[in-house]
Amino acid sequence: MKGADDIERNAFQQWIAELTTAAEKWAKVPYDVVSPKDGLTPNVHRLASLGHDPLLGLVFGVGDILSGTGEPGLPDKLKREQMLVLTHGLLASANILKTALYGWNPMAINLAQFQTLTKRMLSLVKLASERDRMVGQALDDRWEALLDSQSRFPAPPVRDPKVRARISPE
Repeated sequence: MKGADDIERNAFQQWIAELTTAAEKWAKVPYDVVSPKDGLTPNVHRLASLGHDPLLGLVFGVGDILSGTGEPGLPDKLKREQMLVLTHGLLASANILKTALYGWNPMAINLAQFQTLTKRMLSLVKLASERDRMVGQALDDRWEALLDSQSRFPAPPVRDPKVRARISPE
């Protein structure tokens, strides 16, 4: 069986390739940017990026994620921050569970984890409010443009005599 890239595959490999393609379409991530203008086409970006190397990928891939490289816009930053809040929230929950298992020993609490969670949550709130402000501004601008374009057209004629009598200045 031939795949999209003309490689001979057995049934299991074909199933894995289809599953991977479906997962890539469903779970888009902000840190795996494909940029044809930089020579990183979908077919070769895994070969050209150190983040996809089996050995160096752990260092460079995690470093790219943490440093936020490849994130051009606010939606990508917001998604990254949401992922970090979720991750740190899960880690904080595990820390509470660990503390409960140790008999609520206060020495088992990882305060740095809760501090990081708080920092990430505040950053998420800031980015979300910035996004809301930008969306509100875009809506206001388009509303003004709509009103301006509507003022160029005359009002439709009123055919009902009762309505015409109420709005007529006579």
